[in-house]
Amino acid sequence: MTPYLSSTAIGVCYDTGHANCIAAAPWKKMENYFPYVVDSWWENGIVLEEHALETVKDQVVTCHMHDNSGYADQHRMPGDGTVDWKTLIPKLKACPRMLEFQTEVNMIHAVDGTSRASGIADGYSIRRMTDTFRNLMAESFPP
Repeated sequence: MTPYLSSTAIGVCYDTGHANCIAAAPWKKMENYFPYVVDSWWENGIVLEEHALETVKDQVVTCHMHDNSGYADQHRMPGDGTVDWKTLIPKLKACPRMLEFQTEVNMIHAVDGTSRASGIADGYSIRRMTDTFRNLMAESFPP
């Protein structure tokens, strides 16, 4: 491990949506990525990563939680995309420096990667958000 990675003053925010966009999956096709992702996230295009969380788990201190199609940073509610939450939540819980989880769901409407509404035209309710996160976290984080 390089010395700067061992500093307790520096931590990583694991973003579930960003990680889902770069996650290697057999169903993914590069031509399906939204252009803004390809053009703005990496200098040389998308680099798929099979083990993003495992690579940074010792430095993760917070997590931005939201879902997407795997092709754009859509900020959907967990369950309205392709993130495998049942597998991911226990892995996040195992991050030794984890301090907090934050929702990063776009409550007004889901976006498709070109900032147009897609799927959730009327937005999400606060009730749905609290129920979704309570149920999601209760499965792996009992009281």
